[in-house]
Amino acid sequence: MKNHKLNLLLLLCILIFVFGGCSSQKSIVGTWQESDNPKRTITFYDDGSCLNIPYHTITSADVVSYTLHDDGNLIFKMEWDGPITVKKTDDENKALERSSYYYLSKDKLILKRTTFERQK
Repeated sequence: MKNHKLNLLLLLCILIFVFGGCSSQKSIVGTWQESDNPKRTITFYDDGSCLNIPYHTITSADVVSYTLHDDGNLIFKMEWDGPITVKKTDDENKALERSSYYYLSKDKLILKRTTFERQK
């Protein structure tokens, strides 16, 4: 019984380490600097708020918050219009060609056909 509890505790620690490490590498939270224009940055906060996101609606509504769903979809809540959904892709070229897709790696984000690098 004691051995079983020890094995279960060890397994739990390993899972926390593995999933904790993976989620931090795939997190969108942080400040991102545009590769071609270092003065331009966008920021995603832990609480779901964000700053300077390059999406707008036809009526010029700005992004006020975001939600990153388990399926990878990034949903932007707008000031007064409905939400904008941006789908995740593992293909950098697809994200560069279509603003309805984004690409995210550890230190690279392609959003609205623009490449950003994570600021450290």
